[in-house]
Amino acid sequence: MNTSRKLLLIAFSLCVFACKQVKKAEVNDASAGIGAIENAILAQDTSFYYIDTKNYFANEKVEDLAIGVFDSGTGGLTVLDALVQYDKNNNTNAQVGEDGNPDFNKENFIYLADQANMPYGNYFKANKTDLLKEHIIKDTQFLLGQKYYANSADNNFQTNKQKIKAIVIACNTATAYGQEDVDAFMAKTGLNIPVIGVINAGSRGTLQKIAKDESGAIGVFATVGTVASNGYGKTLLKMAKEQGYTGDIQIFNQGGHGVAEAVDGEPDFINRKLAQPREDYRGPSLTNKDFKIDKTLMDVYNFNFDHGKMLCDGKSGDDCNVLQINDTENYVRYHLVSLMEQIRKSEKPQP
Repeated sequence: MNTSRKLLLIAFSLCVFACKQVKKAEVNDASAGIGAIENAILAQDTSFYYIDTKNYFANEKVEDLAIGVFDSGTGGLTVLDALVQYDKNNNTNAQVGEDGNPDFNKENFIYLADQANMPYGNYFKANKTDLLKEHIIKDTQFLLGQKYYANSADNNFQTNKQKIKAIVIACNTATAYGQEDVDAFMAKTGLNIPVIGVINAGSRGTLQKIAKDESGAIGVFATVGTVASNGYGKTLLKMAKEQGYTGDIQIFNQGGHGVAEAVDGEPDFINRKLAQPREDYRGPSLTNKDFKIDKTLMDVYNFNFDHGKMLCDGKSGDDCNVLQINDTENYVRYHLVSLMEQIRKSEKPQP
């Protein structure tokens, strides 16, 4: 694979949207809701966010433009990697079948990680879904536009970012809460730029593993916000109906409270310097009513207690009155066991 032909731009909105050159009133207007930011992008030619959509493709060959991918953090890099490595077709004759040459080998990709506003999965619980939708529209604006700050110390922005011809929302939560808004916004732009969300793609791929007349359980392990939206459940059942599935397809959801936060090192979920429990912990515990660690399942969780990966006030897991997860893999163990327990305890569980 000729990786030199690929553009990987990881942009952090902490500097991208700092907008040091933007007037204060303009920033206030852009933070007043989706309508305000859309108006700034489409109608206010003096705004930092403005994009001349009428002449977007002027002097541009669409095939030469990049594919834009965004997520709230680094998790979407798995989606980007899948795109870069994807090889399901023959590049010479367009026939189905691998040819050892990735299908998107000649494409450029621009990746945006909105780490200033992450994690997106927490906005629902904080009753800030409107703010989340603003962030998602701003992510879309960044990918469409050409402005960016090369680093957080820059006072002047660059204007040579490549434009895009497709958008991939590589974030479950952003897809669940924002794809309809992105679709509506893109319709207003008049640009024929497709928007692809991971929920539709993931649901389609999941159903391909199930025969049309087969019954089965599907476990959805995602952020708390994505699970609360029921985006996967609704999409899976809708697709199954449209595609003529006749079996008993059951959907079980597990909100991965603390997983994304642990991956990104948020101290109230994970602190590798600690050896004892602390007061500011917010992950699953023996007393967390929403995400309770069940002592009867300790052998099933199979937590790794080495080197402070679990924080306990006793000598062993059985002696703990306070038990806190302090390792990413242990968060995953907890949630996957909890998901399987949901299935096991359900009425007439399917395989």
